[in-house]
Amino acid sequence: MKTRFKRLPFETLVNARDLGGFPTQNGAVTKYRRFIRSELPVKLSEKDRKFLFEYGVRLALDFRTDYEAGALPSSLEQISQLTYIRCSMSDKSAAHPKKEDMKPSDVLDFLNPEWLKVYITMAENGKDWVKRSMEIVSAQEGPLSSTA
Repeated sequence: MKTRFKRLPFETLVNARDLGGFPTQNGAVTKYRRFIRSELPVKLSEKDRKFLFEYGVRLALDFRTDYEAGALPSSLEQISQLTYIRCSMSDKSAAHPKKEDMKPSDVLDFLNPEWLKVYITMAENGKDWVKRSMEIVSAQEGPLSSTA
């Protein structure tokens, strides 16, 4: 079965996609308009905010660490129609440079494909995070958005 990878028509989120259409182990397919995955939603345009609301998104999960979220705050926190929840993938605090010494490009390095290995390790070692995330997702009625 071929998986469709549906990019969404945002002007300020270049890597937002609907994760519907992926095959499951039991032969079903994940539902469309249920889970949106995006990169850092900073400086979200009014048009994109409106699209999220019209798409039905009412919950935003931010999987980034406190450090990442502090360095580049999410625009989703500012949308009154959304419930914004921080659900960090990692509770480990590592030594990081000071925020005032950071440039946005330093944080954007987290988008490097090598981070896939890091994310998989975090999920394998972060069973509490996975459990909490799934509990939040399972209680949600409509589409939700996540940022990692």
